[in-house]
Amino acid sequence: MRSTRTRKVANEPLNLSALVEADPPDFDIKIVDKETGYGVFSRKHFEKGEPLFLYRGTKSVGSLDVMDDSYVFEFSHKGTIYCIDASKNDKSLGRMVNDENRTPNCLPKVVEVMGQPYVVFFALRTIHPGDELRYNYGSGNYPWRKKVVIFFIN
Repeated sequence: MRSTRTRKVANEPLNLSALVEADPPDFDIKIVDKETGYGVFSRKHFEKGEPLFLYRGTKSVGSLDVMDDSYVFEFSHKGTIYCIDASKNDKSLGRMVNDENRTPNCLPKVVEVMGQPYVVFFALRTIHPGDELRYNYGSGNYPWRKKVVIFFIN
């Protein structure tokens, strides 16, 4: 008997409109540890290249001049600079993804949905249930990336 299982065609456009409406229920926000704080953890299996969720917040055109840019995501799309300010703690997933500059498992990409640019996180490799999602914040002076070297002199 022949299998009738369907496969996703590589050139088939992604249907991301559901992600625009709300974060999917496939993730939990939990405490990572005392130093890191909260993080996003997968509840299900994702394959490399699958869309995960959006970076949500107040989107504006141009750079933001804010004192604390901890939750501001700046990006360029078709020659225009945009900022997404996710400072308001609304339990959205994107603002809770922690930094991993060596072995990230997801990547934010700018994707146009219904004529508007959105920042969508995609799986960089297979993600298993229980895995914490992390992406590379890029170059910057992040204190948690600094190595502490202690020398003992006798």
